[in-house]
Amino acid sequence: MKKVKKILLVEFAAFLVVAALVILVFEVNVVWPGALAGQTKTDFFVECGMVLLTIVMIPFALRLFKMKKIENILFQKKEVALKKWGSIRIMMLGVPMIANILCYYLFVNPGYSYLALILFLSMMFVFPTLEKCYAETEPKTMPVAGTETEAAEEDSHSQEGETAQSGNV
Repeated sequence: MKKVKKILLVEFAAFLVVAALVILVFEVNVVWPGALAGQTKTDFFVECGMVLLTIVMIPFALRLFKMKKIENILFQKKEVALKKWGSIRIMMLGVPMIANILCYYLFVNPGYSYLALILFLSMMFVFPTLEKCYAETEPKTMPVAGTETEAAEEDSHSQEGETAQSGNV
């Protein structure tokens, strides 16, 4: 599991490094920003597409491991499935983030930078830790109905109800 965690961590860090490099290239004027700044129709359609892509990718990536089919695969194949689906989940957030950064510099439209920032913050929820790797590949245990704690809670609630009723009489 440690090997899978390291692979996912490298992929996670790679997207952040690529994003930083793209920003650096445009900020030091290696490539001039604003190459597409005057094309308002193109900017509108690209922005609509990037907004929709961002809106779809964030919840889909964050809930990916809760889908029954993927959850079952993760429980059966553990490390192999975690490496595959963990990589896909990181890419689902990283690729649109880098695309939004590129669009920000090409169109000089701050809307893209906000989308990139939202995707960056969303990536923090899929940060690969060893504990998370184990938790995502183990079946969740549901509490059994009628346990001792539930019985104790029911008794305390019924006693409170009886006390309240006797005080009103």
